Amino acid sequence: MTHKVEQFVEKIMAPLVCRSGETEWKFNSGIELAKYSFDKHYLIDSLEIENGSVVLIFSEWTHVQTNWVGEKRVEPNMFDGV
Repeated sequence: MTHKVEQFVEKIMAPLVCRSGETEWKFNSGIELAKYSFDKHYLIDSLEIENGSVVLIFSEWTHVQTNWVGEKRVEPNMFDGV
């Protein structure tokens, strides 16, 4: 499954650097970033300017899956009932 970042980034006309932990991606513009597909779902935590480039700091989106009444979903364990 692939993921894209929030599409407001296509409005950025400056070079971009995206960072998540030790990983870094470079793009010539926000349009290029908006078209790029990531293998993880990232959220933009902050935006900075560094050496003439826009720097976006990403964090990986982790969410707790819930059922329709808001209870945490538990994934079935193949060892349950053994």
